[in-house]
Amino acid sequence: MEKIVRELKGHSGSKVSLMKNGSDLFVRKVDNITRNVERLTALSGLVNVPKVYQATDSTLDMEYIRGLDMRTYLAYNNPNRLIDFLLDSVGWLAYNTNNKNYTDTYYKKLNVVDWKILSFTETELIERLPTVLPQSDYLGDMTLDNIIYDNINDRFVFIDPITSEYDSFVFDLAKLNQDLVCKWFIRKTPSKIGSVLLSIREGLAEKYDKYVRDDSLTVLMLLRVLPYCQTQFDRDFILSEVKRLW
Repeated sequence: MEKIVRELKGHSGSKVSLMKNGSDLFVRKVDNITRNVERLTALSGLVNVPKVYQATDSTLDMEYIRGLDMRTYLAYNNPNRLIDFLLDSVGWLAYNTNNKNYTDTYYKKLNVVDWKILSFTETELIERLPTVLPQSDYLGDMTLDNIIYDNINDRFVFIDPITSEYDSFVFDLAKLNQDLVCKWFIRKTPSKIGSVLLSIREGLAEKYDKYVRDDSLTVLMLLRVLPYCQTQFDRDFILSEVKRLW
């Protein structure tokens, strides 16, 4: 018989629960799951993501990854294995590409931003952003919060991939910079891993320098989060980082 073990952190209106059926554990996500199912299906066999057990119109049952979050992992482990994992994964995502002009996507996605509170305009940002980029496979939300070290199987796993109009590995790298450069994932619980985060960024820049070091892309990802900030602390954090990078 199925039963809820505990509620997990959910986003975008979804309810996420750790479930148990007999001795088996799995994760159940309810509502707003279509974009997760599409990405998990697309990425299965390409990069490490949880297995999908069952999906309906409103419910997704998937593999439970037992392990360490990246804040904990990086506090006690050398980052080189994570760097290798990220480089290998991005390499697979970038294996097949087609050039795409993202100008219309920028304007569409930035339409929700309140530009009155910023020191630059929408047009000024878009003029700094790279216009034509390699469209590719992608995670959609490549953050350190969305990586688990599976200590049972000795592997890293991406969780919670989503379908996005930012459909390029380039935007995955930019999203990762939100944590590596701005330390978003440890904003409420600071940790002395700043040098480690910098070394991860430098490791990625050895192969993807022009994307990893493009602050305009990081600003774009920060502004992607801004309209959804639920606390003044988060909102102020984003605005401060946007100002610093601009």
